[in-house]
Amino acid sequence: MPRRIADNVIPISTPLDVTFFRAWLDFTVPLHTLTNKERLVMAYYLKEHYELNKVVSDDAILEQVLASISTKQKIMSACDLKASNLQVVLHKFKKLNLMVEGKINPKLIPAITPEVEENGEFRLMIRFALK
Repeated sequence: MPRRIADNVIPISTPLDVTFFRAWLDFTVPLHTLTNKERLVMAYYLKEHYELNKVVSDDAILEQVLASISTKQKIMSACDLKASNLQVVLHKFKKLNLMVEGKINPKLIPAITPEVEENGEFRLMIRFALK
């Protein structure tokens, strides 16, 4: 029997902005169990990571910028958070090993390659092992 690529395909149309990263986190919630607000904050961090990764090739510098006060202020403004609220969320990210010192856990970062951008299509495959 030939192997199928997928049994079901659900197309979702979204711009490659925070909306995409939010949808990514919504689909991967079993991996991180973040609340809605926490997913919004992480979506903004993922968007920042994606945009910075285009122009910064040094991972250490990228991590410094992600952990910077200016990035935190940008995210607080976008998510309508106070500094204390952001600290609580960042503490939870650290506790869950989702983000440590500005470095996002690689399992949360979608692999948006130049080919993905060129094709305008990102594919996520979820495989269920049925017992």
